[in-house]
Amino acid sequence: MKLRILFVEDSADDVELMLRRLGEAGIEPHCERVQTEDALREALAGERWELALVDYNLPGFGGLEALAVFAAEAPDVPAITVSGAITEEMAVATITAGAVDYVLKDNLTRLAPAARRAVEGAELRRQERRAAEQARQTMYAIEHSSQAILYVSEDGVILYANAAAYRLGGVPPAETVGQKIWGWSPTVSAGGTPPRR
Repeated sequence: MKLRILFVEDSADDVELMLRRLGEAGIEPHCERVQTEDALREALAGERWELALVDYNLPGFGGLEALAVFAAEAPDVPAITVSGAITEEMAVATITAGAVDYVLKDNLTRLAPAARRAVEGAELRRQERRAAEQARQTMYAIEHSSQAILYVSEDGVILYANAAAYRLGGVPPAETVGQKIWGWSPTVSAGGTPPRR
């Protein structure tokens, strides 16, 4: 599994250790290490990263500040907090700030599984957003169609009627929905407008 990983970490030795653990688990990273806010912003602008591993304790630029940059500049990049020691309050703070998980540096056996989960979760969220956008576009097309479109249940109840159905049937959608389909009939006058009732 190849991954583009951005390390927000001040220790090159810690990065080497994490890379070794990831490699042992079959993950081949293309990576970069940054340790300042400016370098992080530059790295995010220059490449599309699939995962971020963020040290909680960075001199002059903490993990929470780094997570805030990810949230603003690259919200699709899942971030995992990595720390030498982390309290429950610190862990909650990182999750609240946008991290998807946290791993202790003295228990890096969790790193590779956490990385896989983070990447898979990010892809699932992207798919859900794409599906939601496609559904929105479909509903827009249906609502603005020149053809009357009704959704009807198996027992004949109208569940949805678009604007063209109102123009054709002369009954507002709010009154159409819930009625039986066989009670709905087009009543458009020759001029193409609903008759007055």
